[in-house]
Amino acid sequence: MEVKRDFFIPHESSERLLFCHLTGLGRFDEAESWYSSQIGANRSSRTLFYVRSARYVTRTLGDGALWHPPGKQPAGAAFLGMVEEDEQYRFLSAKAQRIAEGFHVSWSPDGKKLAFSQGVLGFSGVAVYDMATGQTKLLITPGKDPMYSPDGKTIAYVRNRQILPLAHFSEDREDKHVPFTQEEIWVMNADGTAPRRLAQGAYPSWGGDSRRVFYHSRLDGSLYSVSMDDPTDQKRLRRCRGLYPVVSPDGKYVADPYRGILEIVELSTGSTVTRWDVPAAVPAASGVLLVSWSPEGRRLCVGAFGRRLGLWEFNLETGEAKKILAGYIGSAKWSPDGQHLAIASIGARGIWIAQAPDIGEGQTLEDHYREV
Repeated sequence: MEVKRDFFIPHESSERLLFCHLTGLGRFDEAESWYSSQIGANRSSRTLFYVRSARYVTRTLGDGALWHPPGKQPAGAAFLGMVEEDEQYRFLSAKAQRIAEGFHVSWSPDGKKLAFSQGVLGFSGVAVYDMATGQTKLLITPGKDPMYSPDGKTIAYVRNRQILPLAHFSEDREDKHVPFTQEEIWVMNADGTAPRRLAQGAYPSWGGDSRRVFYHSRLDGSLYSVSMDDPTDQKRLRRCRGLYPVVSPDGKYVADPYRGILEIVELSTGSTVTRWDVPAAVPAASGVLLVSWSPEGRRLCVGAFGRRLGLWEFNLETGEAKKILAGYIGSAKWSPDGQHLAIASIGARGIWIAQAPDIGEGQTLEDHYREV
């Protein structure tokens, strides 16, 4: 394999380009000196650098190249994101298939297709991967956070831009956080036709009824539902503590993750059914939790954006949790039959599909804290 010499973001500064050149040449001391002078102890800079360097490693390995000289792997704070992403990429590659660069996944009710946000934050569209053919089709841009309706006929999604030129979508870009106030809930047919706006809000989900969409209002922090037939028919259900609440498949509960806590609330009464104090992550004081329900509604997958939490499975009936994967995992969803797990890896915005029974590491809570 050749050592890849190109940096992961074309628009990046010459200084960061130098860091990757030095790493690729095995001049680790010089690369670490650059890191100490440019990144240092700034927490936000470290987190961003971690994600960017991890993305570089994934793209390099995906091209069949190496990011460091053979037999000479770097060590130290400057290379932490790269080393850990290398480990995660190789682990996932052995057990899963990477289908695209993207984030946020949703299975069709028959398990034959997987909708996901293709691209990066701020420059994404809604795409669908066909499990039978292995083909990906871009349905619409702009768009993100797609969710299939229970009957499979509709996809709800978020539109946070009025337009997104395909040239911008296809370019290798940095994440860009668009203001929450620009986010709108849209729906379209499952084939991408007939898109229409329903409400101002974000993070759609469905209960058992395909006629109403649940969403989070960024204006008052509340969970709402809106009718598919009449956008003026909106109901405020409750105020949420977090930004990414998800309604259960039967529509009875909402999972509300916030500040390291996962709270399950009964919608009809507003009472808390259970809560889980999520284990500490790296970094410990930043990022947001992202959750998804299992098809039967008795378990949740718990990941995080901006926190190296790994991926956890929380059982509502027993109150027990187990770690499925280590590393920077944003979110994941089980297929309707429970046989597959679609994983959104944060480092490279990679969407991976694995056989669910084979993917888990089964790491204990003690193992997790030792890793932290």
